[in-house]
Order: sequence, then structure tokens, then C-alpha cells
Amino acid sequence: MIKLGISMGSATLVAMLILIGGSFSDVSMWVVLTRCVSGFFIDGAIAYAITFILESRGIIGFDKAIDSDDDDSNDNFTSGRPNNSSANGNQGGAEDGSSGFKFTPLAAETLKSQK
Repeated sequence: MIKLGISMGSATLVAMLILIGGSFSDVSMWVVLTRCVSGFFIDGAIAYAITFILESRGIIGFDKAIDSDDDDSNDNFTSGRPNNSSANGNQGGAEDGSSGFKFTPLAAETLKSQK
């Protein structure tokens, strides 16, 4: 679906540029509209082919990234809220050991000045 949206957006932009460029020249409107339609279809096909080839080679993954994000959405959140115990009075998960991240505050002697 993303590939189709990218190709339609690119094709619309090309058609608008052809229309603007043709309106400033001394060409009949029929020729301008024919060029707009042909430019729309040609650019749409080229943009779709490029995104299809890039996705099949694994260089980009538009549709695959959206599907994988939906599967991982329930790992850290429950019903749209972060999965911490702030309702019980704890500020985060570091005190009760539920989080794998250990927070260490910065000390003044470890900081370096940028001059």
C-alpha cells in the first residue's frame, strides 16, 4: 500500500509540474493535458517499479516494517500506558528490579568540560 502511495504522490507532482510548465509555453491545452496524463502514468509506473525492486532486494521494507511494529506493540505497553508500577507508588521499574536497565546518576568529577 505504501508503494502505491509513493508512486501516486510522485506521479501527481510530475503531472502538476508538466501542467505548470505547459501553461507558460505556447502549446495548446490538449497537448498539455495529454502530456500530463502520459507523464502521470509513466512516472507512476517507474516509481512503483523502483520501490518494488528496492523492497524485493531487501534494501527498504515499507510494508514489512509496519507489520513488525504491530506485533511488538504489546511488549512494553498495556492498554496504551507504560508498563510500570507508578500507580503503586514506585517511580519506574528500577527500584523493584523489574527493569534490566540500571540507572546511575552523573557525578561531577566524571564530567569533562567542552572548551
